[in-house]
Amino acid sequence: GKKGAAGEQDDACILELRGFPQRWTSTDLSDFLRTAVKGTPVNLNITTVLEEGGAGSARVTFSEPGEARRAKSDLEGQKIAGRPLSVFVEGADSEDEESDEPVTLSFGRSDARDRRDHGRKDKRQREEDAEKNDKHIEVAIHIDELSMPRRPDVQPTQTDCEVWVDPLPDDADLPNWLVAFGETTDVFRITDVGTGEPGDRGYVRFKEHEAARRCVETGSASWSESERALTSQRSRRGGVFSAYPESIIARILGSKGEAISNVKNEINASVLSLRGEGLGGNYQMSSQRVHFVCKGTAESISNLQPALEGLLAKIHDTLREKIANPDPPSRAGNARSPRRRSRTPRPSRRHQGHPGEMPWRPPSGPRKAPP
Repeated sequence: GKKGAAGEQDDACILELRGFPQRWTSTDLSDFLRTAVKGTPVNLNITTVLEEGGAGSARVTFSEPGEARRAKSDLEGQKIAGRPLSVFVEGADSEDEESDEPVTLSFGRSDARDRRDHGRKDKRQREEDAEKNDKHIEVAIHIDELSMPRRPDVQPTQTDCEVWVDPLPDDADLPNWLVAFGETTDVFRITDVGTGEPGDRGYVRFKEHEAARRCVETGSASWSESERALTSQRSRRGGVFSAYPESIIARILGSKGEAISNVKNEINASVLSLRGEGLGGNYQMSSQRVHFVCKGTAESISNLQPALEGLLAKIHDTLREKIANPDPPSRAGNARSPRRRSRTPRPSRRHQGHPGEMPWRPPSGPRKAPP
């Protein structure tokens, strides 16, 4: 930003934002600003601040005071997940900025959700942490909570009706938000680990595909990976269309459960299983969406999400390759031919083993005209 005669940064160029989800990274906040603020500059200096509590805070530096004032005007009254966003100009006494160079924080979604206080702890605190780490805890994580940078960019099928929304407006604002897209059949909120109550992320299943498509096209949601995983599994039995050419479920489990067992062993967990509609008993939450249930120490749980994201990235790479190089149609035809042959009646034994003898044929004759 600009500096005055004394070399200090112009305070009118800095806005402080509070009230967005604390798990948001600088990239998430930048995406939001480009949608909410007209004429947002291409390069923004965004510094997120770690604070106690459930809300996020950030300092956004603009290159011109006028840009900061316009942004403040556009952001006033904005809500994120039904919560009001606080916006104000930072005071001139800030000494945080010592350089003109922008410092944009970048960290993975896993890191953003698992931030801890790295300050010094006394001996008693470390002993308490070690005791907690030895205790086994049980958690669940849905597939759409994972970072998916390698997810194939494919067109949805006409039966895809479910989307993942993060953040999801609160219950008071949700009906008005949904009416812009279309009728829904189900809304499922992910449980907040900290409070045990329904959180501000979740799934929305629309009655019609077009309603879901409109929601995705606004940038408010993404297509549900859970729905694609389940349809890719059902499509193996036929009669169900899927955006993916093969089953993600089968890839996650691996041959004889080898793939998911490798993840369990990698993080040293006592239990790691895959749950969802048609995948066995659900983890105390009546969730039919694809999710993982893990039981282990605090250290095991902290390593769970990165390990699952690594597995999913490999699966997505495999899918991208198959989409780019699909099997030729002839192979699919050859795969079906044994079933057709098996249904063909065998000739009578009296016609076997006699060279020159013609096999039995149904009698032919003049066909009668249909009535």
